[in-house]
Amino acid sequence: NEHKKLVQLKKKTINGFGYEWTNFSKLYKEYEQQFLDWIHPITPDFFKNKLVLDAGCGTGRHSYYATRFGAETVGMDLSIAVDVAQKNAGNNLRTHIIQADIFHPQLN
Repeated sequence: NEHKKLVQLKKKTINGFGYEWTNFSKLYKEYEQQFLDWIHPITPDFFKNKLVLDAGCGTGRHSYYATRFGAETVGMDLSIAVDVAQKNAGNNLRTHIIQADIFHPQLN
C-alpha cells in the first residue's frame, strides 16, 4: 500500500543522507560563497533578527551561515546528521538543532 511505500522511502532517506552527512561533515570556507550565491539577490543583512527554519539541515551549514549573519536558526533533520549539525553549530545559542520529521515536527 501507499503508506508502507512512504515509510520505506523515509527509512531509506534517513539512512542514505545520515551516512552521507556524517561522513562528509566538514564545513569548507568555499561553502560561505556557495550559500551567498544560492540566496542571491538576498544579502546577509536580510538574516538579522529573523527566525530561520533549515528543514533537512544535514550538516547544518545553511543554519551555520544564517546564524552567522544574525538569524536565530532551527535546523531540523530526520537523520543522525543532526549530531554533525550540532557539532558544526558549536556553542552558538542562536542555533537550535533538532531531529524531527518536517511533516510531524513535534515542536514544544
